[in-house]
Amino acid sequence: MDIQPVLLPLNGRNLVYYLSLFAIFLVLGSLYGDVGTLLFGHSWSVDLAKYLVGTSREGNISSFFSAVLLLMSACLLGMIYLFKKQDKDTFATQWLVLTLGFFLMSFDEAVSIHELMVTPMRKLLALQVYGVLYYAWVVPALVLVAGLALYFYRFMLHLPKQTCGMFVFSALLFLGGCIGFEMLGGWHVEQFGLKNLTYIAVVTLEESFEMAGIILFIHSLMLYMKKQNMRFNLQAI
Repeated sequence: MDIQPVLLPLNGRNLVYYLSLFAIFLVLGSLYGDVGTLLFGHSWSVDLAKYLVGTSREGNISSFFSAVLLLMSACLLGMIYLFKKQDKDTFATQWLVLTLGFFLMSFDEAVSIHELMVTPMRKLLALQVYGVLYYAWVVPALVLVAGLALYFYRFMLHLPKQTCGMFVFSALLFLGGCIGFEMLGGWHVEQFGLKNLTYIAVVTLEESFEMAGIILFIHSLMLYMKKQNMRFNLQAI
């Protein structure tokens, strides 16, 4: 029995809308927990919000949601890679690298492997004051980002202008959150500590930028797939 090509339903407006709503809910819940604890002390609702959705905590709903967003991106990238591979596209390898990269980032978001790099990197840097390098994992991260920017330069140029622009903007949002605000937050922690409104604001912006960047990236991938009219011959795959 022949398996006919399948047209994937790629109207992702509702998906992006609900993902955005849930992200806003998480950010507001996190603010309630963090600001409530700082200003009014502990209560069952404040502690519950901080425990379940606090963006400064790992292993809760917020971190799980971020991991799922990255995993969704990886799955969409993987589907595009399969299409490009079947079509013998010149840049199929780059789509594969993106797929694997987002799978790794999803796993890291779930288990926080990057945090294990902080102590070894601090020992390697051996600074008296770390400042923006307080969370020292950002050093290899910045090197990696620079290398990937060079690697994907030609790939980005071949994309449609709208897709390229959305990719770049989503990357700036995501990296501005996970690296930029992380560096700012590290400097602030070293100077003023954790228990203050400024640190809460920085951490909240960090997670907000990360989630916004990934959701925009998901949206851009789905638009790209729709405009490319991607049909997958399941038998060939």
